[in-house]
Amino acid sequence: MRPTAPLDQVLGALTCRAAVLVGCYEEDPWWTEEEHGVRPEDCEVIGLLTIADLTKHGLRNHLYPILADLEYQLGQLLHSCVLEDWTWVRHLNEDMKARVLGNLALARQNDVEPDTGAVAFATLGDLLMAIEKTPEVSSAMGPEFRRVCGTARHAIGEIRNRVMHVVRPLVNCQKDVGELLRGVTTTLDLTRKVALRSR
Repeated sequence: MRPTAPLDQVLGALTCRAAVLVGCYEEDPWWTEEEHGVRPEDCEVIGLLTIADLTKHGLRNHLYPILADLEYQLGQLLHSCVLEDWTWVRHLNEDMKARVLGNLALARQNDVEPDTGAVAFATLGDLLMAIEKTPEVSSAMGPEFRRVCGTARHAIGEIRNRVMHVVRPLVNCQKDVGELLRGVTTTLDLTRKVALRSR
């Protein structure tokens, strides 16, 4: 039995304590006695999770799918709201524009036409910026969504950089756990908002 609790719950528990008991109770994962009312003697204890465990590279295996899901959802949103690539690409900075349009041109030169156009060559950072600044997306998602994207861009960018640059530790101290939690919850919240619109 290998429990998987939501990563944001685990990080939340570790922001205020040095270690968290990990176990299973009736097939449902649990992490802390106070949150779930489960005593260690009532379940199968799997182990103890500490802040030091968050420095292990294996944690990236849990973070990457969260970021990948957001990137996919944002790409779908942008592609569905904007018909012409230039409508959103023009809101990127010059380096981003050159990379996205340059890769699109190279793909077309090689007779490859991605079904999502230039979105196929955008990074998560590109998508966040384009979605924040493209009026067609604000019209579809509502004006509040633009502010949410602007606020989220830094937190998500930070977690993305820490995950993708594998030589960087994810956490160095307890304060970093809070920042990691903020990045994870921001990513999950934004993904949910975008996915709701897709339904």
